[in-house]
Amino acid sequence: GVQSISHKVMSSEELWDNSDVMSKWHVSQRTLASWRARQIIGYVKIGKKIYYSKEDRDRFLSIHHVNNGDHERGN
Repeated sequence: GVQSISHKVMSSEELWDNSDVMSKWHVSQRTLASWRARQIIGYVKIGKKIYYSKEDRDRFLSIHHVNNGDHERGN
C-alpha cells in the first residue's frame, strides 16, 4: 500500500505527515494547507496522504530563520 511505497522512497524518520508537523511545530492543519497552497513548504503526496521530507522541512526552516539580532523585540 501507500505506506510501503513511502518507506521505499524515504525512511520514516525523513518523512513527516501532517500530524507530525502540527504536533512538532505547533501549527494547525489550516496553516499547513495555506503554506502548501502558497508554495511556502514543499511536500509529497502519495494517494491522499501528504508528507514533508526532511529536505523540504529544512529548506522551510532555513528560509524562515530569524537571527536574534534581526528579530524586533515585542513581536
